[in-house]
Amino acid sequence: MLGRGNTGPVYPWFGQDIRQGIPLAIENYALLNQLWRQETVDWKGRFRTPLQGFTSTPRPLDDVPPFVWH
Repeated sequence: MLGRGNTGPVYPWFGQDIRQGIPLAIENYALLNQLWRQETVDWKGRFRTPLQGFTSTPRPLDDVPPFVWH
């Protein structure tokens, strides 16, 4: 499950604005999906520090990303 948090006050704790919650969640899901599907990731988005040559471990079992209900 992928979520946006359960209360608005958590956004400033991470330097984010709740009014950008939906675009932030969409971007985070896109990054997570890329990390699951590619061995090495280069990423530049609006809301987080860029990644260059990043490898996420552990990898999904059998290289099949988990189903995300949204």
